[in-house]
Amino acid sequence: MASSQTSREGFTLLELIAVIGIIAIMSVLVVGGFNGILKAFGETAGADSVRRSIMLARQQACVDGEHMYFQLTGYNTYCIVRRAGTITERAHKSKKPLNENLNLYWISDDYASTADGLSGLTDLSGFSNQDQHAIWDDYVERFSEMKVYDMTAHVASEIECPMFYDSEDDTWSFAITSEAYSRGFREGNDYGWVVSPEQSLPKGMVFEGTYSAASGEVNESAIEDSFIHFLPDGSVDQSNGTRTYKIIDPTTGRGAELAVDGKGNVTISTIK
Repeated sequence: MASSQTSREGFTLLELIAVIGIIAIMSVLVVGGFNGILKAFGETAGADSVRRSIMLARQQACVDGEHMYFQLTGYNTYCIVRRAGTITERAHKSKKPLNENLNLYWISDDYASTADGLSGLTDLSGFSNQDQHAIWDDYVERFSEMKVYDMTAHVASEIECPMFYDSEDDTWSFAITSEAYSRGFREGNDYGWVVSPEQSLPKGMVFEGTYSAASGEVNESAIEDSFIHFLPDGSVDQSNGTRTYKIIDPTTGRGAELAVDGKGNVTISTIK
């Protein structure tokens, strides 16, 4: 009876180490290449997103016939603001009949109208003092996340209580945070509503001049002064604001530059 023998061969330790090494090298190359692609995408995606917001602000200025602002709110964030009116009074007081226990910083506008965007944005037509208590809870919930922006001092604030119309004084009023009250919202300042959600640049990208990668410090004055004011015809107010933005990776200096001309047209160029 013939016998058979099955031979079995395996990998040596050196062969296993070599295979593992090759896999590790390939993983590094693949991950590194993928991260490079993401980084390159971020350098252009940030500029494209900012361009769309600028064009949206210009479009809304033309359609609504209102003053619109593209405004930086941080070293990597921005928003669109619609001018609402001019502040005629700022006082630290609680207005009845909202809530006698509240001690808020109130801002008033004696000249606000539907054309200024107050009634249209908040749907307050016919809203009187008598029915404030009846719908107050729902009203606070609907407008609790709205933001107001001082376009003269370039200061933003959460609205701590919704704006309302005082029929006795014929005045619009709204409450702001104490921090914003200390920095702006003086009588005579123009203000407006933040009409689009605040947006952010891709991770790792910043607006040049607003952030130092070496120190980690944020340049608040550069942020506040970086805005574009669109007139109701869609053109750019040449006397206000910065019309060139560089969106860069602060560690490499690479990114893109956006330039906005007097007609509101935007061009993008690559920074290598």
